[in-house]
Amino acid sequence: MTIRRICTVCSSEDEYAKYKCPNCRLPYCSANCWKHHKLEGCNKQEESDELNKQSSSNQRYLYPSEDTIPLGKLHLLRHNKKLKDIVGNPHLKTILEAVNNADDPTQMIHEAMLEPIFVEFADECLKVVQDPEKE
Repeated sequence: MTIRRICTVCSSEDEYAKYKCPNCRLPYCSANCWKHHKLEGCNKQEESDELNKQSSSNQRYLYPSEDTIPLGKLHLLRHNKKLKDIVGNPHLKTILEAVNNADDPTQMIHEAMLEPIFVEFADECLKVVQDPEKE
């Protein structure tokens, strides 16, 4: 699942924005755009929410499929209180880091599914993004 973000500094579609500012989370595509962004002044996260919403409309999948989850539903994950509580678990953070850094993430997810906290995390994510008709 690849998301294509347009750079919020230069609006280039040739270079997709694969980086995000650590302060305001706005996407940018290169070191030059990063320097320009810093020179213009970077807003804190709460001040850039409106800009983030605008840049979200520039996001799109490169290769959508029938299993692709709409970006709007993915954004709902960050506002789910139960999910935030689960993600605060240090054991889950360790598991997620292992999955992220694994040579074979699919195998690591299979192993993680043996951990109750990971199953709870996966179930809550699915509750948020799944269509009720598909359940």
